[in-house]
Amino acid sequence: MRDINAQRLQFRHDAVSHLTHDTLMPASHAHGLPPHLQSLCDNGSFGQDASSLIHLETHISWLVLGETHAWKFKKPVNFGFLDFSTLAKRKHLCDEELRLNQRTAPELYLEVVSVNADGEAAVFSGTGPVLDYALKMRRFDQDGLLNRLSDAGSLNKDHMAALATAVADLHGISATASDELAYSTPSEIGKWFTENFTQILPHLEGAAIRTTLGTIEQWGSTALNALEPLMDARHARGYVREGHGDLHLGNIVLTRAGIRLFDCIEFNPALRWIDTASDIAFLIMDLEHRQQHRLATVFLNRYLHHTGDYEGLRLLNYYKVYRAMVRAKVALLRLQQCAEPDKAPIEHEFRAYVALATTYCKPTQATLVITHGLSGSGKSHYGRAICEAFGMIMVRSDVERKRLAGLSATASSASAIDGGLYDRNTTRATYQRLETIARLALASGLSLLVDATFLKRRQRARFIALAQQTRAHFAILSLAAPKAVLAARIRERSAHENDASEATLAVLEAQYRSHEPLSDDEVAFDIPIDTVATEPDDNALLKQLQSYLDN
Repeated sequence: MRDINAQRLQFRHDAVSHLTHDTLMPASHAHGLPPHLQSLCDNGSFGQDASSLIHLETHISWLVLGETHAWKFKKPVNFGFLDFSTLAKRKHLCDEELRLNQRTAPELYLEVVSVNADGEAAVFSGTGPVLDYALKMRRFDQDGLLNRLSDAGSLNKDHMAALATAVADLHGISATASDELAYSTPSEIGKWFTENFTQILPHLEGAAIRTTLGTIEQWGSTALNALEPLMDARHARGYVREGHGDLHLGNIVLTRAGIRLFDCIEFNPALRWIDTASDIAFLIMDLEHRQQHRLATVFLNRYLHHTGDYEGLRLLNYYKVYRAMVRAKVALLRLQQCAEPDKAPIEHEFRAYVALATTYCKPTQATLVITHGLSGSGKSHYGRAICEAFGMIMVRSDVERKRLAGLSATASSASAIDGGLYDRNTTRATYQRLETIARLALASGLSLLVDATFLKRRQRARFIALAQQTRAHFAILSLAAPKAVLAARIRERSAHENDASEATLAVLEAQYRSHEPLSDDEVAFDIPIDTVATEPDDNALLKQLQSYLDN
């Protein structure tokens, strides 16, 4: 990513974080406004907002903030990667900003308005010559920004579930790059990755930090060589899309209408036409930088649940390193510009991003866990809690079975016992997909929990063999409860009709008859859990699992 783009990221981030009344300058006291914007402020063109205007200036924009609305004016500048130098270009990019952000926040991005000459004055939407264009937006409560919720300790799993849906929906509706579109090719991606180090190193002193950065850069070069075929294949299969491009917590807000993504990159298509894995990597990295590892796991698993893009896991670490180094570069540029008393926290931020990138580069010992239990035993409930505690990927057979059939997770297949989606061939295909996903995760150095009944020894044997082939830790979580409890849970789940499982009491009876208990060899991997006596987040259970996985 180019040096000027790093500066752009800094200003965009600062613009969000500085939208507070104690740091902004009243419009009436602002200096350096162009005459047409000052005229709009002076003559009451902002309507009911005119009595409480606040002016904010970045290196690419002027913003006028009223009580309920905001107006964004693009400066007539050309930085190479960004060109607002002509009226026509500013109009086009205002339209683009509106189009792109209305995909995810239509109630916040309202319209593009012209600024027209009216004698010596300037007015909005007049009949005189056009002087400029502005994007009109609705203001929102800054305390709803997810970075502020994170800082306040208020960000939670429900937010992550909603966010995963919002991002998956954006990627689902986004345009797909054609074969001719050269954005997000391996050579371009590698160039942006490398330029971070080219631009950082001249500003650094000390052998240790330079050695660390050299190690990260070399890791990136090696990883790119290995991932290039997959990147090309994903481009051909439609995973390079017109996404967001700047998806961190400061560009996401919780409003009364729900989670809203905003401030999508409009000025340079190469920065938003990216692999969907790159879009989510920025968000996951940001969460992990803020020590929100559980929430990062919740987001990732919910996103994968919606999209089924487990293949993208192979790219995730590479893009997380890239995004972390972009943020490190931004911090370093800020460090060059700030006064001495302000340097310490920014230097800490720089080093924190470098340290985070370093952790992504280190090889890890992956773990493969499979569940084992009858319907209603709590496999999904306990599996989800364990994945959140240990940062594991979770894949559910009920979801993937329906995905193979082109059904949504909660759709009913109306299948009979051992028929329809539950016949022998479909069950075999489902376990094959689970194995494929497990291979992808383990090859990426990621630990995985596979949520399925695993009632047959042949099903379990394939995953034991996979763990041995990949040298992964392996465990079987055997979940159990009395038959009456299982039946009650199945009845309750069926009444809500909001789960992927289609198990019925008849299915439970069939499972009792056909279940093949663990063999003596399998018992060596077994961690039995009584789901009546033990809660999924029980510290003793988690310590038992940790001890098992550490040995």
